[in-house]
Amino acid sequence: MRLLGEPSRRELLASGAALFATVSSSQIDAVPVPRQEIGVNMYDLFMVWLWGGDIRISPPKLATLGQLGIPFVRFPASGQFAEHWRRLERDPKSWWSTMDTLFVAAEHNGVMLVPSIFWEPASLSLYLGEPVRAWGNATSRTRRFARAYANAFVRRYRHSPAVLMWEFGNEMNIWADWPRSIEWWPRADPSVTHINSLDDAVTSSAVLAAFTDFAEIVCKLDPRSVQTGGDLPRADAWHRAHQAAGRDSRAQFIENLQAITPKICRAMSVHLYPARYGGPDNIFSNPKQLLEAFQEAAAESGREAFLGELGVPSIPAETAGSSGERRKFQDILDAIRASDIRYAAVWDYDRTKPDAAFNIRYDNARAYQLDAIIQINRETAR
Repeated sequence: MRLLGEPSRRELLASGAALFATVSSSQIDAVPVPRQEIGVNMYDLFMVWLWGGDIRISPPKLATLGQLGIPFVRFPASGQFAEHWRRLERDPKSWWSTMDTLFVAAEHNGVMLVPSIFWEPASLSLYLGEPVRAWGNATSRTRRFARAYANAFVRRYRHSPAVLMWEFGNEMNIWADWPRSIEWWPRADPSVTHINSLDDAVTSSAVLAAFTDFAEIVCKLDPRSVQTGGDLPRADAWHRAHQAAGRDSRAQFIENLQAITPKICRAMSVHLYPARYGGPDNIFSNPKQLLEAFQEAAAESGREAFLGELGVPSIPAETAGSSGERRKFQDILDAIRASDIRYAAVWDYDRTKPDAAFNIRYDNARAYQLDAIIQINRETAR
């Protein structure tokens, strides 16, 4: 495929040599391994370029995170909308050179990366003119393109010491077995003029097939962990997968997580926000109970637990940094500290486009969240 090309590691090193000196894998291996590491999500890291911004603002942000001791960044390694995939088709050279810049900057600054390779899975199928359910069809254009892109991406960066783990995409599992999900997913895509059908939806089996396809490609190329980018399952996910109604039990929550994660994956992922616990329709009363069940699901199946997103929003924005907000955030951090979860990532660091509810900067009212995870990383590194 012309739009994917045949990338090489030599191109990556050549493009970055003038800007950065790379960090060798032996240097990274020599660093003592802490018990827990808390990183950040950076939605804008690559996306700023796709939105028409200047990619030169991203390497300095990685440099700042490296100086602060933030161990890793999870980021969208593809677009949000269908039009973003068209940019790859029009100018693959710029796409890959832009991505190269980020990987070399991460290596130079000692920051690991978790690239989410199909950030918005619906955008790819819509770009290719197929329904979202095409992810469940091994011969669909969607799956064939996905295999080609995953293969090209992992081949290009498999020798980079900056890769912490590989991720399929973002929260695809929460749309499994959800009727008419295309009405909400994607919520708004200005680059798509029509939706194929309001009945378009993905099943649990389709999601698992897409995840497995991706994981098998990665595992053939690189020994590092691969995971699905999954969100916390809906409170009725197990019941919907079994064509039933009702709220899931703790045991069903664990069973659903294990069933939706391919056996080949060495890590299991969920995301955690206050809206997902403590309410009458939630399975768990508090974050500690939730993370205990998540970790049990991962440990029983021999997988590492990865908390890909966590956060407490400032709603309304004027309440940022309030005592109530800080208490909720601390509750989540305490639950993480009490667990054996190895990696967790706060949402969302230094967003360029406005996002007052979640944006964390070292100089805004939500900076306390950054301060808190810096302190944890220092303590666990001892």
